[in-house]
Amino acid sequence: LLRAEVAPTIVLVLAEDGRTHVPEEWKVRSDAAHLVYSTEGIDDPRWRPSLGNGYMGARFGSDWMSVAGVFNGVMERSHKARIPVPFNLAPRIRPSATALDLEKGIVEQV
Repeated sequence: LLRAEVAPTIVLVLAEDGRTHVPEEWKVRSDAAHLVYSTEGIDDPRWRPSLGNGYMGARFGSDWMSVAGVFNGVMERSHKARIPVPFNLAPRIRPSATALDLEKGIVEQV
């Protein structure tokens, strides 16, 4: 039995004109070195946060995950097996900014 409990925090903030914006709280927490955020390159899958517990792990919004000790291939061509993710946590709304809260250990998107 494999049980995973994941509680991502996704925050959506819409401005009056319908566009998203960076919350003022992010700017304050960034100045205090508790949070880092970016509005550029957030669609690049390499910058998505990883979710894992030491046994299994996946990149946020990915269709694939890795499990410890599960490999595919023969001998020197062996590599980590790509296993389909049974739960996909990709937001339906395209975010305009992403923040990593270093103090709380969460990722937020607006």
